[in-house]
Amino acid sequence: MTAYTNHKSHGGDFGKEILKNLKHCMSIEIASGYFGISQFNKIRNDLLSIAAKGHCKILIGMALKDGVSKDQYDAFESLPLL
Repeated sequence: MTAYTNHKSHGGDFGKEILKNLKHCMSIEIASGYFGISQFNKIRNDLLSIAAKGHCKILIGMALKDGVSKDQYDAFESLPLL
């Protein structure tokens, strides 16, 4: 197991690692305090592919504190439950 952050001295860039390794995943669990819709849209199809062959779990930690935008909510709502 490896942990990544958005700080170069603590595991490396989270977004770059996700993009680099996503194609090799059979299952994935992602925990993030916040998420950007543009990054989510970059990996959406990969997440659907992983979910079809294994499992995909995404935990968003700060959504209850700061809320999510309509675009963010719609992006997650558009994902089918497999």
